[in-house]
Amino acid sequence: MFNNIKRFSFVFVCFLLVGIMVSCGGAKNKNVTISTKEVYDKITNGVELPKLNQISSSEIESLTSITSSNYDEATFSMSMMNVQATEIAIFKFSSKEQSDAIDKGITKRLEDLEVTWSKYLPDQYELVKGVKKFTEGNIKGYIIADNAAKILENLQKLVK
Repeated sequence: MFNNIKRFSFVFVCFLLVGIMVSCGGAKNKNVTISTKEVYDKITNGVELPKLNQISSSEIESLTSITSSNYDEATFSMSMMNVQATEIAIFKFSSKEQSDAIDKGITKRLEDLEVTWSKYLPDQYELVKGVKKFTEGNIKGYIIADNAAKILENLQKLVK
């Protein structure tokens, strides 16, 4: 009888621990419900950045090979001047296929930036090498900026 109680208690504790681990893990992957533009505005608020242009979906495709069908929504900003490597890209997705396509496009873009800036301006090349990539729930992207760590911290606070 006493052994059965021990077994039951052990099994109960195991289920309880699994439940806690699953619920904590789920909090990490919380989906973002606001638009990527709102995310961008909130995470860059109060952060010093050079003048950036928001680019269109056709320009995004040209730079990354990510077609508009491979994301639900995107906000992509890059420096107005070709002497600054600053870029912030945020993509919202709803499927694994979209997520994979975004990953491939981001990899392509970052490889292109590496090649470009490695031959051009050393200080901007250092920014590119310090890129901060992120995936938070149903958004992913990257940040290339002097204050990339602060912007990423703002993003992590926003999606908590």
